[in-house]
Amino acid sequence: MTDDIDTVAVLLARSDEGWASFRKAVHALPQDEWDLEVTGGGWSRRKMLNHIRVWHELTASRLATFRESGVVPPLDEEDDSINARAAADADLRSRELILSDLDRSYAHLRAEIGQLNDQHLTVADRWAPNVIAGNTFGHYDDHRRDLEVE
Repeated sequence: MTDDIDTVAVLLARSDEGWASFRKAVHALPQDEWDLEVTGGGWSRRKMLNHIRVWHELTASRLATFRESGVVPPLDEEDDSINARAAADADLRSRELILSDLDRSYAHLRAEIGQLNDQHLTVADRWAPNVIAGNTFGHYDDHRRDLEVE
């Protein structure tokens, strides 16, 4: 997914393109459909979108640590635990708060990506571009069907 990404500029462009498309679909989702279950069940759209926000924030934090230390920071908890926390937290958030937090979290993540240099993309088995893709354009593609209005 990231073998063709060799510069931060290209990575930012791919991330921005994915975000613009995903964000447009999110904003087109009618408010009365936010709490409908996504394809495959288990989560509502509200929970899925909060999950995206949480992974933006985690990725931004991990990128900052990586950039400053050169060490790939491990996750402090398992993916399933992070996702469960994001789902539970979503029930406490309004549509407006989730929308604004999604924008804020992407802006923060984008700023962290922009502080990387091209060398960061090649070290640690290409961890940086892979984790960025997995939590931006690749992640948005994974959840695109969840936003389709039926």
